[in-house]
Amino acid sequence: MSSVGDNGTIQERQPFDVAWETIDGLKVRYATGGGSGERIVLFSPWPESILAFAPVWSGLVRQFQVLAIDLPGFGRSEGRDDLFTPQTMGDFIVKAIDAFGLTSIHAIGLDVGTPSLLFASLARPDLFRSLIVGAGAATHPLGVEGTLIPYGLARDPAVLREWLPKARLDVLEAGHCVWEERAPEVESIVTQRVSGGFRGE
Repeated sequence: MSSVGDNGTIQERQPFDVAWETIDGLKVRYATGGGSGERIVLFSPWPESILAFAPVWSGLVRQFQVLAIDLPGFGRSEGRDDLFTPQTMGDFIVKAIDAFGLTSIHAIGLDVGTPSLLFASLARPDLFRSLIVGAGAATHPLGVEGTLIPYGLARDPAVLREWLPKARLDVLEAGHCVWEERAPEVESIVTQRVSGGFRGE
C-alpha cells in the first residue's frame, strides 16, 4: 500500500500500527493484531522488516492473534554485533517471546531467520506449538553449487523434512521472497498449519 506525498515522494502505508519494546537492552519494533484464536509470532525475514508480512497481515489477523517482530538490526529495531549468528539470534528470539509473556505459540521464521528459529525451539521447546520455516539455510554443511543457484537452497527443506519426523514440506514455485511473491499460498499454508495441520490432522 502506498500513496504519493505532497513533495512527490512515494510513502508506504503499513497495514498495522507499530510499537516499541525494550528487549535485552535493545529498542525493538513490533506490531500486533487480531483478538482471538491461536497465537502466531512472525519474525522478519533478513534483511527485510515486518513490512514483508503486509500481503498476508489482514488475512491472518482475521483468524488469529498475531505479533510481528523486527529482529535486531533489521527493519527499525536496534541491533548489536553479537546477535548476527543464527544461534545468538535464536537466544534473542527466546528472550523476545518471554518479554511478551507468551507460551504455546506458532512461530514463523523465514530466510536466515529459519536457523535462528530452529535454535530457539531447540533451546526452549516449551514455548512453541509449531514452526513454519523456509527460504533459508537450515543444514550444515550447506549443499550449494555455483553462485548459490537455486538461492532458496532447495535441498535444505528436503533434508530438514527427513530430520524432523513431524514436519511437512510445501514447495512453491517462486523466487527467494516467496512470502511476497506467492502471498495467497503462504497465507493458506500458515492458516492450515495453525488451524490444526501441525498436529497431522
